Amino acid sequence: MVRTVTPTLFLVLFWLIAFNTTLDAQDFMMQGWYWNYPKPADPKGNPGTEQTWAKTVKNQVPGLARAGFTYFWAPPMSRASFGSNSNGYDPKDLYDLGAYGLGATGFGFRQDVANLASALSANNMHLVADVIYNHRDGGRAEDNSAVKAYITNYFSGPPKSPFPSDRFRCVLPLGGTSGNGVGDYYFKISSKTGNSAYHNKPYKLYLETGEVGWQNLADTTEVEPNGGDDCGGEPFNAVVLGRNVLANVDALDCAVDEFKLTLGPGDFDPAGDFLYIYLSNLNGDYSDHRIYGVWNASAEQEVADQLKYQTYTDFSALPSGKGGMNWSNFRPAGSSVS
Repeated sequence: MVRTVTPTLFLVLFWLIAFNTTLDAQDFMMQGWYWNYPKPADPKGNPGTEQTWAKTVKNQVPGLARAGFTYFWAPPMSRASFGSNSNGYDPKDLYDLGAYGLGATGFGFRQDVANLASALSANNMHLVADVIYNHRDGGRAEDNSAVKAYITNYFSGPPKSPFPSDRFRCVLPLGGTSGNGVGDYYFKISSKTGNSAYHNKPYKLYLETGEVGWQNLADTTEVEPNGGDDCGGEPFNAVVLGRNVLANVDALDCAVDEFKLTLGPGDFDPAGDFLYIYLSNLNGDYSDHRIYGVWNASAEQEVADQLKYQTYTDFSALPSGKGGMNWSNFRPAGSSVS
């Protein structure tokens, strides 16, 4: 019996044939990693034999190509601030892909990356990687006049956002020619704007010097009222080096927290040192609290103008010798300060 091809079936076959080239030409990408992908057991081990994720996926390339994949998506491959245990989303040295004597990144050694790229090319596949340019992590601390200006002068409340309090510290010079030595220091902290959006937001006060760091003591909690002399003679809270104090942005009375620190002869290097002051909000719930006064009781002098604001934005002299940045490359800077 002779079967007749119906017009409908003919049209279906026509469209499949006509568009077959287009279907074949479509790209297909494999995400070649997952969040907790295995990291090198010994990042400083033998690059030829140490197992890395880059080696693992390289061995899968021929099979991926046969399955029709045309692109391979790799995780961030740059040197990260948390080292070889990182997934790469905290990039420190953008141009170090596992070389310069520092061993493997979380992804692998530099030669592993080159071998993966070659294998992909040989199998007509393309390498695509996350490259995180919009943030850096792990820079050295440096003075940042723009952040100081934004926090102490220009921030005016919503809709602007407070500068993240866990990304800066305040620094007061001690010893040497600073005029700041042994004695009592009174730190006055309040909301910059007094906006109710920041009332009662928790923050953590921590102080240390070059001589005295973390003391492994349980956190303490502020006791209200603690506004000090600026609040009509209220009491203050005494604090010590190396211990966290849990507090809240004050919404009571005159809305000030005052803390007294007593520095002894062994607490800092008299030839020259610094008091490092951290005012971090908890859980990223940022507020506009800042230090507006520092009274040096021994010198009978207000010394808040000596405070420097530092951010971790010094990315100079990296092992790769490339991608150097400093505070001026990050917001706020220039016109974004005000």
